[in-house]
Amino acid sequence: MPAPTTSSPPDIAAVVLEADGQELARFNELVAITSEVDLVELREGTEPDQPHRLPGRGRPPSVVLRRPFTVDTTLATWHEGVRTGDHHAARRNAGLVLYEAAGRPVARFELEHAWPTKLEVAARADDPGILSETVALTCDALRRVPV
Repeated sequence: MPAPTTSSPPDIAAVVLEADGQELARFNELVAITSEVDLVELREGTEPDQPHRLPGRGRPPSVVLRRPFTVDTTLATWHEGVRTGDHHAARRNAGLVLYEAAGRPVARFELEHAWPTKLEVAARADDPGILSETVALTCDALRRVPV
């Protein structure tokens, strides 16, 4: 395991979603990457006040990304494939690359069998004249890999 670094975290300027070797979309905000495992508490008859906490079932990993609204319909078309029931074709192996302002990649994630579960277009609370587009993806597996 590499030694932890004490340097400050990089400023992320762009988050790029890739699939099939092509850039699908570029975002300016990574809202969250979530990977969870349920907690199971077991109580034994001899020690009912001392529950054993064990890892339970894993939940599907998810990613939420946001950007200013664009005229590009790539994400909407992908999401529509899911909505119309073409689930097999809609599941894609994807990459998520985080770039700093100088254009250097600083982190990469692989998403196995990813698909958009939610696509939202909304006005910003601080400026109703500006629209933002948010996409939520879920996947079967999520791994952080070297850049």
